[in-house]
Amino acid sequence: MTTSDFTAFYRAVHGRTPFRWQIELLERVAEKGWPDTIQLPTSSGKTSVIDIAIFLLALEAGKPLNERCAAMRTFFAVDRRIVVDEAWEHARSIAEKLRSPDDHVIEEVAKQLRRYGGRLPLQVSRMRGGMVRDSGWADEPNQPLVCLSTVDQVGSRMLFRGYQVNQRTRPVHAGLIGIDSLVILDEAHLSNAFAETMQSLAGRYTRPGEKFPRIVNMSATAKDHADVFCMKTQWIEEDSSVLKPRLAASKPAVLRDPKKRFEDEIANAAKELGAALKTGVVGVITNTVASARAAFDKLAGHRVLLIGRNRPWCAEKLWQEYGSRMKADRDRTSKEVLYVVATQTVEVGANISFDALATESAPIDALRQRFGRLNRLGLAAESKAIIVLRPKGDPVYGAPTEATWKFLKGREPVDFGVLAMNRMLDGQDREPMLSRRSRAPLVFPGHIELWSQTNPPPEPDPDIAPFLHGPEALEAADVQIVWRENLTDDNQPEWQSLIDLAPPLSREGLPMPIASVRRWLRGMDTNASDLEGVPSDPEEENDRKPRQKKPVVIWTSQSAVLQYDTDIRPGQTIVIPVTYNGADKYGWNPGATPLDIFDEVNQEEAERGLRKRLVRLDIAVKQDPHLQKLLASYRDDPDPEGRAPIFARLGVAKSEKARIDFSGRVIIWPTVEAKNSEIEPSSEEYDETDDNSLSTFQTLEAHTAGVIEHVRRYATGCGLSAALVEDLILAARMHDWGKWDERFQAWLVGRPFDGKACLAKSGKLRSHAENNRVREQVGYPEGARHEAASVMAACASGLLNQAHDRDLVLHLIGTHHGWGRPWFPVWEEQPDFRVRVEIEGRSFECSDGLELARLDSGWVDRFTSLNRLYGYWGLAYLETLLRRADCMQSRKEAEAAAN
Repeated sequence: MTTSDFTAFYRAVHGRTPFRWQIELLERVAEKGWPDTIQLPTSSGKTSVIDIAIFLLALEAGKPLNERCAAMRTFFAVDRRIVVDEAWEHARSIAEKLRSPDDHVIEEVAKQLRRYGGRLPLQVSRMRGGMVRDSGWADEPNQPLVCLSTVDQVGSRMLFRGYQVNQRTRPVHAGLIGIDSLVILDEAHLSNAFAETMQSLAGRYTRPGEKFPRIVNMSATAKDHADVFCMKTQWIEEDSSVLKPRLAASKPAVLRDPKKRFEDEIANAAKELGAALKTGVVGVITNTVASARAAFDKLAGHRVLLIGRNRPWCAEKLWQEYGSRMKADRDRTSKEVLYVVATQTVEVGANISFDALATESAPIDALRQRFGRLNRLGLAAESKAIIVLRPKGDPVYGAPTEATWKFLKGREPVDFGVLAMNRMLDGQDREPMLSRRSRAPLVFPGHIELWSQTNPPPEPDPDIAPFLHGPEALEAADVQIVWRENLTDDNQPEWQSLIDLAPPLSREGLPMPIASVRRWLRGMDTNASDLEGVPSDPEEENDRKPRQKKPVVIWTSQSAVLQYDTDIRPGQTIVIPVTYNGADKYGWNPGATPLDIFDEVNQEEAERGLRKRLVRLDIAVKQDPHLQKLLASYRDDPDPEGRAPIFARLGVAKSEKARIDFSGRVIIWPTVEAKNSEIEPSSEEYDETDDNSLSTFQTLEAHTAGVIEHVRRYATGCGLSAALVEDLILAARMHDWGKWDERFQAWLVGRPFDGKACLAKSGKLRSHAENNRVREQVGYPEGARHEAASVMAACASGLLNQAHDRDLVLHLIGTHHGWGRPWFPVWEEQPDFRVRVEIEGRSFECSDGLELARLDSGWVDRFTSLNRLYGYWGLAYLETLLRRADCMQSRKEAEAAAN
């Protein structure tokens, strides 16, 4: 297979021939690597860079990691919450074809991608405000992957501070993004601060050969010194039947100074366009959420409101209802006008096409993006638009909007067709008219040193938000808001346990800037935009007046903490009562009472095999007094026989393997087999605590053999050197030897250890409280870590003389649950306690590892020196190979037990 096969591959996947620029870019990347910037006009098929990345990875299958230019993981990042993610749809279509090839070229590409050893030829995931348990993209390091993300999600993980990621899992996400990855920044001018941060890291804080991510900027503008790939005129002419009409179509725009209130004026402009159009789609775009909602309220007939400040599940439902009427390749036989009112969320990546457009004035780059949604496929020779200026200045973009308006007013009539606007702007000074680009603070060595310390996090711990979005980002960073019906004033002491039982799901979280959330919870007005990293609600002096604090639940990926709104921090997920108001089906609406959508989201995802299904009994019994009585009786006396009438009342069949949680508040079903194509698998297990040791009965010998096999497959599939493969296998071989601690074994089974078969897992499913009771009963110290004992067992075993890097093997063993970066916890230990290990024909004693927590143990020194040797991200990546092997073997064991 060679680069000449790309055309056949693209045609077989998409049913059309690639544009000339797509072929030229592939040849360029294969020969010289990715350019710094890809500069292409809107509607030119930019998402096909994903095809190029996938095809090149297939071409280089079998090459060692240090020789391979293609990346295992491609992250396509854009700073917009897109209602309909065109890149997602595009990547999914490729993955579907590769999974079930119907063409010999596709079959060959799939065959080459499978050589990396992943479960699928290609996995596609989304990482947009999700929580760690939705992070199927991080399952297997040797899995070819395309992940659609925002800068917040990919950037926070890159900097070891992943939003909604437990501190002990952060190195896994940092390693997988920081090594063997390609990061494509779509509309990179929106993400300038992050791009600068990544360039700084690549230039100053990586070691030679560390395989740091390649950052490719896709933007309409490029820096003078950048290596730029751009469209050539002759390529447009060659693609005259498809590409040229998209770029040459005329889009005349009328400019209007408002005579009325802005929202009235833009709504009237939309009605005027709709009346002239009679059929089709009229787009209405404003710069703020509040203005979009006000304009929406003034329109009648068929209409939909699309804002990025919405819960993903609600946005999906809107698309299911209206998508067929507004997508670019829709059936155009509809006889009525549909008004699509939106914010900046549709500027990038949305597969939407308007037949007419009324838009608020904005900087020239933002306007060009909006006009890219007008007559997107060039099916009409001319499509009309009206641009309306907001009185008293633009609260979101400021001076660039004013400069753009002055420029356009002097050149009426204005044609926003791509080629026509290129001619108008040729030779002009565009800088004053461009959206303000965020600038990143300088990254100093101390930042990296501190960020790499994930457990426990250091003090001080530099906030990463300014490095993702610029210096104003501390007040503009998002928090996710989740609403729950079963949180009331009367049961506030139970809020924490109620959320622990039914943790938030990413598709029920609504993203809002932290400053706006704080103002709203104080009862103040907000004026949020859909821009990332731009503070739309700056804190004012009167914001800080004494007032009654509002309780909220802060979810931290594994546990809920009841705090107050004053404690909210960027990147967090907060859970609040529906009585606080804040949303409707269209998204952010401060005065509306939102629906609790957990049950709907959970049911859908359980049917897809992505998580366990559960029913919240507190919600289910609200309209059923008899069920309330049954449940109250069961809680008083939780006899297993008492479940039957409850199940019968709820229609749960006896054949269903459901159980009532120990609290008597939820019914849980086991995870079911996925009914989807498995292109987007998701993970619920985590590896930070010892709780998984209780999940499924498994001997230490069998579990270790499985982990060794997984880590061998990962390391060889990723193309690591033979020495690293052998060291990873050695670490996997010894990683759980600390479980020979007789107290740990007694904790697993709930009785004294008989000294016979050592278990890795016991199959004893217990509640958190019951688990602690048994631990105390058998005398296993609170806070003790079996992996610390494993380190001491490895030192005593005599096997370390087989290691190519003794320090690396010990580090991998000690950090395989995320502890020891750089400190281990301290626990109270029995004097002179020893762990007796009998394994592989060896018999020896060692300590349980408490001494590793000492300041003079050398553990922190080892961590520091290994960071210097392998790089901050390189070391995290090697840890990830072992940790994911351990997790995936545990999942395999659980699935086998369930079947």
